[in-house]
Amino acid sequence: MAPLLALLVALGATPAAQKIAVMPIAAVEGVPGKTAEALTEAVSAEVRRRSGGQVITQREIAALLSLEQQKAMMGCQNDSCIAEIGGALGVDRMVAGDLSRLGESWLLHLKLLDPGKAQVLKASDRRLRGGTVDDLLDALPAMVAELFPPLALPTPRADRPAVQGGGTAVAATPGAATGAAASPAVTPAVVKLPGGVQLGGAEPPPPPEPLDAATAPMPPRNQARAVRSASLERSIAVPLALREEMSVFADERGRVLALAPFGGQGAPVFVGAPKKLFQQHVLARREEGSTAYSVQLWDPRAPDAVAVVRVSSEEARVACADREVVYQAVSRAKATKLLQAATYYAPPFTRQPVVLARDGEGNYFFVDAEREAGARGRDYHLYAGPQGALARVELSEVGAEGPATVLKTRGGRLRLAKDSAGRPKVDWLAGGGRRMLEPMDPALNQPLVFGDLGVYAGQALGGVCE
Repeated sequence: MAPLLALLVALGATPAAQKIAVMPIAAVEGVPGKTAEALTEAVSAEVRRRSGGQVITQREIAALLSLEQQKAMMGCQNDSCIAEIGGALGVDRMVAGDLSRLGESWLLHLKLLDPGKAQVLKASDRRLRGGTVDDLLDALPAMVAELFPPLALPTPRADRPAVQGGGTAVAATPGAATGAAASPAVTPAVVKLPGGVQLGGAEPPPPPEPLDAATAPMPPRNQARAVRSASLERSIAVPLALREEMSVFADERGRVLALAPFGGQGAPVFVGAPKKLFQQHVLARREEGSTAYSVQLWDPRAPDAVAVVRVSSEEARVACADREVVYQAVSRAKATKLLQAATYYAPPFTRQPVVLARDGEGNYFFVDAEREAGARGRDYHLYAGPQGALARVELSEVGAEGPATVLKTRGGRLRLAKDSAGRPKVDWLAGGGRRMLEPMDPALNQPLVFGDLGVYAGQALGGVCE
């Protein structure tokens, strides 16, 4: 277990076993309760995507706590009280916060706590003057990123620009710039990740040193043992009351989109065949006027890995790359029959990209792992080779060499470390030689990871743009 934890620490990831409870955002001065509740759901979605941990939402918290504990939770105002609730939930970390409206300004405060020590680990604050609820939602990704900071990565070499299909350079948002404390999210050098998470710093990291000529041979392309697909069907229970709430839309191919009606913040979204519906990863919801709303869904096969669903009473339009799929509303009687007969499944994609790096000859090294650790850990897989033709390399051990983490194979080893500046450093060592690799952030390169790289070619990821 220690080498696996070392690997996660070396890559700045959150251990899979870590449980994170997102407490209801407290509505303080001049804030409607429903606004705070909707904001809590948006924070939960960002924490789930950003932290890599198991997130417990306000609905699950209510199910886990007794009525007396729920009443106590509503009156929690200090860190020790919140930590006590965390102990009752059995979580490793807690995210709490409050929202108030003073004059023309929104004041939003978020903090990350260790319930075992009743200690605040990180905090993030924003003051949005003259802003709207939409401005609050726009500020959330950067605030959650401050609670769960990303791993600082070197900028790509000038002669080989990195594939950045999942990120777009943007200026800081006006709302974020009004935060009480300086943060990386409000500097000019900012990269916006899929779903709006911002990565940046006061000064960009220095470029990596040029890669030396490779003296280590590439891993042999012999076939590794069979690998279980990254797509796994796992049926889940959906309460009858929730099924009765959902609206249903169908496209011309017969695919079905089922989701809560207007204003259903935090409710799940399902897509699939009429009798087999897969839950989607919801990034955000936003009301658009009084009769429509939009939902952002994680989908690596959509532009920037985000599929936008715009819903009205008559139809739902899904933006997928260069096409738009129109789903027409299904009658209430037909929808009820369909929702009662369907089997519901968890999101089918069960693995998590962990390491992505390339050499100076166009070869890639890629590591992924199971999102949820099994009896033998997280089952890491290593792939290597040219784009579109990576072969799996059998791992014999995940160990350590001093401060470095090493993924060992029969023919060599992939070494993960950090240089003196704290930047990630990846090398392939084999045959007495060394092949220097340039680290790449999988989150910034999702179209490459889930498309051109070829590792997941032909596998269903369960997204709305499949």
